[in-house]
Parts: sequence; structure tokens; C-alpha cells
Amino acid sequence: MEITQEIEAQAKQASVSVQKIRRFWQSRPKDRSATGAWKVVLTEDPPGRLAEPFTILASQALAFGETFLAQDIAREGRQALDDFLAEESSAPPALVSTIRTKLSHTIALAHARQGATSAALEELDRLETAARESDSNPDLVGLRARIHKDLALAQPPESELRERWMRVSHELYRNGYETALGARDVAGNAAATYLGINAAATAVWLGETAQATELARAVGKMSGTGPADDYWRLATLGEALLIEGRVDEAFGAYQRARVQIELNRRWADLATTRRQARSLCVALKIDFASIDDAFRFPRYAVFSGHMIDAPRRPEPRLPDTAEMREALHQAIRQRLVDGGIQFAVCSAACGSDLIFIDEMLRAGGEVHVVIPWPRDQFIESSVAPGGDYWQAEFTRLLEQVSSISYLTQQTLPDADGIAFEFCNRCINGFAMQRAGALGAEIVPIAIWDGRTGDGAGGAQSFVEFWRNFGHDHFWISPPALSASRLHESIVARRPARPSREFNVGDGQLVVKTMLFADVVGYSKIPEAQIRSFPVAFLGPIASLIANGRAGRPIMSNTWGDAIYLVFDTVADGGNFALALRRIIKETDWSSHGLPPLNIRIGLHTGPVLLCVDPVLNRMTFTGPHVSHTARIEPIVIPGEVYATEGFVAHAEILAYQKKPLAFGYEYVGEMDFAKKYGRFPLFRLTDLA
Repeated sequence: MEITQEIEAQAKQASVSVQKIRRFWQSRPKDRSATGAWKVVLTEDPPGRLAEPFTILASQALAFGETFLAQDIAREGRQALDDFLAEESSAPPALVSTIRTKLSHTIALAHARQGATSAALEELDRLETAARESDSNPDLVGLRARIHKDLALAQPPESELRERWMRVSHELYRNGYETALGARDVAGNAAATYLGINAAATAVWLGETAQATELARAVGKMSGTGPADDYWRLATLGEALLIEGRVDEAFGAYQRARVQIELNRRWADLATTRRQARSLCVALKIDFASIDDAFRFPRYAVFSGHMIDAPRRPEPRLPDTAEMREALHQAIRQRLVDGGIQFAVCSAACGSDLIFIDEMLRAGGEVHVVIPWPRDQFIESSVAPGGDYWQAEFTRLLEQVSSISYLTQQTLPDADGIAFEFCNRCINGFAMQRAGALGAEIVPIAIWDGRTGDGAGGAQSFVEFWRNFGHDHFWISPPALSASRLHESIVARRPARPSREFNVGDGQLVVKTMLFADVVGYSKIPEAQIRSFPVAFLGPIASLIANGRAGRPIMSNTWGDAIYLVFDTVADGGNFALALRRIIKETDWSSHGLPPLNIRIGLHTGPVLLCVDPVLNRMTFTGPHVSHTARIEPIVIPGEVYATEGFVAHAEILAYQKKPLAFGYEYVGEMDFAKKYGRFPLFRLTDLA
């Protein structure tokens, strides 16, 4: 048996949970030429089949709601397919087309579920066979219709654009439904119910109630019988009954569908069904609360808590005793049950974090861990101080979590605390992003003694952050505190943190947004024409900075064709990056006597050192996060703006505050940064203006 067939079989076994998919995915050889590398092969037994693990893993990751992971797997699968084609020139075109279509469909659907509709459409348009398959492939028809539906629903209710896009969506669904009905086979019936129920839903949003009811009734009959464990059959039946106005019966069908999710854990499927039911209820003037209990959609926790007390701590807070551990386990366990928690984001320090992770995993939940710097450095700063027991727990538990995000390669920072505050905000932003994609309610949970913390980025900072969003009384008292002492500490006047005097020689750590850019085509400018570059290229950038409408940098620097800017906020950095790209794109370089020029732009948000450059005698920003930003720009596709997880997390916080952003972001994938700096997720900024 080919090694790829063995890997394919292992992929099927791993596809039962997010944790197993991710562990299996991370175990692959990263070098595609290495022995045991994952490939696409044409099998001999049975003959005429393409064996590969990518479509299995990507489709299951997507069903579990892991859109980023699904895209990473699918993109690498397409690269493996390209490698296969380079080696097998006689490969059957139909088989290759089928695999590529499946992988591209997964990427496009992941974009759509993230709300990145333009990227989803672009992905569909790039499909090699889309033009001739779009009328017959129900998956592609349905996806294109779904994207237009999403575009329509994002518009104001009475807008002309909403009706136009909804009409396109409806016609795609309706035509696909009628085509699938003509197939008269099992696959055709499955496609017909999916396309038909969406044709009915889009008819509701278009105000065509009679047509919607007729379609819903027909689809309801098709979905009324079948396997009792078929989630999509039951969910479709529920939606058909809802459109017909049979709300109580719809509730029952949705309830029966929900039972299947407990077994297969495909939360993204449930999120899609619930989101559509909510939108239909608005259009049909039905109280969504009357059916929402049928979905029992789990909540998304974001967690922070005290570390184990350091040796010789003056006043105990979280002493490392067996009694404390057990009491904390019980308190967190009860909070998870009471809150209906299934998903969570947190860090992994000794004490509260690791106990929370343990309880989440015991309850069958999914935990995403955020580590602010390299693993060994994090163990030194936040795990090893607790002793051998906590180091062993850290190793054991991190092997079971759903994902681990390393924010940077920076080494262990000093005791300033800003780096911990940065990690806290990234955790909060990640929770907002992931919960938003699922439509889940966020539940903050903290282990907090009610007092001002030892420094920035601790449990008290976390509590204050979520209090600003209207959350209160969501913390758990450390078991070592009596109820009276906890009450006294909460109601007492909180002492202000001592202000740190700014010494210009030492500098001060602050969180800022950085932009690095360079000019594509600069090296091709002839010596005789270079004198035009400063005025033609740098002049418009200077004007953009001066008018401040796109966001004014607080520090600017250039050298040759490179640009380095620092901004106070992610909004200023993102707006400026897109305005800069627009200027470069719209300039007629030939009118300046220059060859065509383009630009690559990288963005990152993180802690940097504000200090005085003694050589230039001016304020500057420096530090490992500046290097992190500089490593992005060389790998950016010319004409694009790429941003890190740190940038996106802070942008998510602004969006959660209902502060409008003029840009969106689409997941590009995990990418190797320049100069062997490491591999990190990146996002492409899109212009919403």
C-alpha cells in the first residue's frame, strides 16, 4: 500500500475531533520532499483513484468551526496537487479537477463563514472549472448563492443593493433546485433539499411569501422522512416548518437536529442553521426567542486568573495546596456547567489557567491557548515558578488543547507588565473574533481576589476590561479568601498603581501599531530617473501624513525605498495602509518618467520601547516587535496589505465596541516570515470604504 493511502486512512481516524485533526496535521513533515511527506498519488489498488488526506481533514475542520485550520489544510492540499501534476503529466483531468474543486470550495466556504464574502467570491472565480461546472455542480451553485445572500443581508433592509443581491441569490438557488430535482437520484435529492430550502428563505427576504411557502412545503415533504440521525434533514425540516408558520413543529424539528450535534460536535453546522433561523424570524415577524431554546447554542468563555503564589509572597492569594486546587476545580467546573460553555480562549500560566484548561477538557470542550512569547520563555516566566507539578500539567494539557497561538518570537520581557497586558488584550480579541464567527455569546470568567493586581496584564486588568463592556460579577473568588475579606477587598477604594517615571535613557514600553513597506520595482529605476523618485513617490506620502484624514503616524522614517511608520491605534494604521496602497495603485508613474511601481505593506500591533535615539537625538520606537513587523513585508504579495493576529485582535476589540472600521480582513494562512523568523498566521486587509 502507498504511504499516502496509509496517511489517508489515518486522516479518517483523526477527523473525529478538532484536537485530533490539529495534532495529526502538526505531525506532518513540513518539507514536502521529505520521506513520509503528505502527497497526492494515483492508486493502483483500487485503480484510478487519487488518494490524499487533505480533503478529509479540511472538510471536517470546517464542520467543527475551525475555518483557519481548514484553509491551511486546503491550501497545502492544492500545493500537493500541483506537485502531483508536475510529476504525473498523464494524470486523469477529471480526478484532478474533482480534488481541486473540493479544496477550493472549502477555502471559499471558510471565507464566507468568516464574513469575508469578497474573498469567497474571488476564490470561486479562480476555480479552473467553475465556468463550465457552475450550472451543474450543486456545491458551487449553492456557495455562490450563499455569498450573494450574505452580501444582501449585510445591507440595510430597504436598500436597492440588498434586493439586487438577494435576487441573484434566489435565482441561483431556485435554478439549482430545479436542476437537482431532475437528477432523480440520492445525490440529486440531497442537493434539491439544500438548494430548495434556501430558495424558500431568499423568497421570504424578497417578500415573496406565496412562493416561499410553496417551496418550503415541497422541501418539507422531501425532508419529512429519512434517517433519524441526519442533521441536515432535520434542520431543513425545521426551517421549512418555520417558513410555513408552524413554529411549534419547527421547534421540535430543530430540537431533534440539535441532538445530533451532541454526537458529532459539528458546531459550525449548528451555527449556520441558527443564524439563518434568526434572520428568517426577523423577516417573518416571529419572536426568535420562542425557538432559540431548541438550539441550546453553547457559549464562548474567555478566561484569566491568578498564578500560584510565588514563594514568600507577603500576603497569600492563591497558595499551592491540595485543598485550594480541588476547591478551584469544583468552582470552575460549576461555572462551566452553569454557563453552558463549550469553547474557550485563555493562556496557560501555572495555577488558575491550567486548572481552567483541565476542566474544559474534562467537559469535552475546545480550548484555544495564547502564548505571548516562545514556549521555553513562557515556561520560565509563567509556569516554572509554580514548581514541577505545574510544569508537568502544562506539558500534559497543551498536548490536548485545540490550538496554541504564539504571538511573537520575542524573548521574555522585563517586569514592566505591558507584554502581559498585550497578551490579555489579544486573548480578548481572539475570543471576540471566534465567538462572532459562530454567533456565540461571550462569557468572561476570572479567578480574582477583588484587589488591584501586582501589575498590568493580570486578573484585575482583565476584570476592568470586561466591566467596560457591561459585564460584572463574573469572577470567582480564590478559595483561600473568606467571603467577608472578598467583600471588603471589592468595596474598598482601589489604590492606583504607582506611576512609572519615564526615564528617557531607559525608555518605556507601550503598545503601538507599526507599518513597514517597501517599493516593488525600485531596483529597476535607471540611475538617470532616480531623481524623480523622492518627489513622485515620497511627496504624496508626505501629503497623506500631513492631512491626517487617513490616520496620522506618531513617528515616520524612510530609507531608500523602505517606509517605517508607527501609529497610536490599529484604526489609524489600517486606514493609512490602505490609503497608501491606493495612492501607489492610482499613480501614473510614466508621467513622472518612472517604470511601474508597486508596494508591499505589513502591519503589526505589539509592545515596543519608546525611547530617545542618542545618535539622531529624537524619539523612536524599537524592540523585538519592530523586528516582527519588518519580517512581514518581504513576503507580502505586491499591492497587498498583510496584518498579524496581534493587529486583528486589537481591531476586533474596536469592532466589539461598535466603532466603525474602514477596513476588513481575510485570512491568508500560516506563512513563513522572512529571515527564518518563524511561521505565523497572517490576514489580508480589505478596503470597506
